[in-house]
Amino acid sequence: MGRSERIVKPPGCVSLQSYDLCQGLDQEVKSLLLSQYGDEHLHRILENLKFPPSYTSVRVNTLLINSEDAKEELMQALAKGGGGCETSFNLEFHDVLENCLLLRENLVTGPLHHSVECESEPLSMILVDRLCGEAVLRGSDIFVSGILGAQKGMRRGDRCSIYAHVGGRGVFRGMTVESYESACIFLGEGIAEVSRSDIFRLPNGIGVKVSRTVGPRLPPLNGLMNGKILMQNIPSIVVPIVLDPRPGDVVLDMCSAPGGKTTHIAALMDNRGVLVACEKSKNKMMNARKRFHKMNASVVIPLVLDSTKMVIEDEPWISPIEIIKNAQRLEKTGEFLNVQKFYPHSFEKILVDPPCSALGLRPRLFIELNLRSLRKIIKYQKAFVENAVQLLKEKGVMTYSTCTINSEENEGMVKWIL
Repeated sequence: MGRSERIVKPPGCVSLQSYDLCQGLDQEVKSLLLSQYGDEHLHRILENLKFPPSYTSVRVNTLLINSEDAKEELMQALAKGGGGCETSFNLEFHDVLENCLLLRENLVTGPLHHSVECESEPLSMILVDRLCGEAVLRGSDIFVSGILGAQKGMRRGDRCSIYAHVGGRGVFRGMTVESYESACIFLGEGIAEVSRSDIFRLPNGIGVKVSRTVGPRLPPLNGLMNGKILMQNIPSIVVPIVLDPRPGDVVLDMCSAPGGKTTHIAALMDNRGVLVACEKSKNKMMNARKRFHKMNASVVIPLVLDSTKMVIEDEPWISPIEIIKNAQRLEKTGEFLNVQKFYPHSFEKILVDPPCSALGLRPRLFIELNLRSLRKIIKYQKAFVENAVQLLKEKGVMTYSTCTINSEENEGMVKWIL
């Protein structure tokens, strides 16, 4: 296709406003959710899940900077274009949550989730995967790893129309988009940072700088202020506050990676006490440990272990502090303490933030989940809870959190615990 030709949108393309999130939902999962919420309420929930929040919430890392200084530094970075966006923004503290900043688009014209249409100027077309598309709606630029397909002849500097693939087979990374006929959603426009051939050749980097989207235009903040701030959704910020860890406490985070809530707990403890952070995946914990170091969460003790099998039944009882003190480094790597289990009644505060169905994340462009997988998730969550209950001290505090709307993982889990 030549540069003078008008781009023709894919036949399966719909707008975000008209897209029905229910259409790809497993029928058994849909029936379960209908039994919990009813048709009208569930429809409203799914309709809202398509759209991102109108703001970006940012938690100030008080281990490195105070809130007022963080606000000033972030405002200066945005004024200089540090977020990669020329839009004017409003930055204010949250009315209730301490050390939480809300970043909003300053001047909004028309509806919040306004429609962006392709103009008469010819545009190249790119196709991104679902996760990349959801990130675009939250203000992210497009990294090459998230691009599935691009138009033939696309060159650096070309204006691009951006589509997210949300269903259908025969889609693979590196494909050309001219023959694409599956279901997709129009997200907005951007400028190609690299050519089509480089998109699928380069291992990483930005492929397209997003200029406008069908949602609020918010700047990407990754890399700004070097660990002094962290983008987190409001519910994620609330969880450690509810746990209420204090300096000197002995705290357990059973599912730590990627480490955002763990660093918040460390800040609330003022880096004093013991904070054991667990993760089954070594690679995930290695990445989380980089975040702990970057954010100066020195109280954190990262461990690679299975939190569903971490209770010692033998006597005599040994405190977690002594277990950690006496632990030897793993012989294979020397990277993490060789600690796999703890004795019952060892921790004053425990955070259980287990893997979940993630049916409450926003924005959500497609839900890939069947009832069988959902049942496995719930069974897995119960294994974490069973261990947490045994490890919690008498009169201790356990906080259980998910990012799903499925009541069987929320209210149902609380009922099961009690």
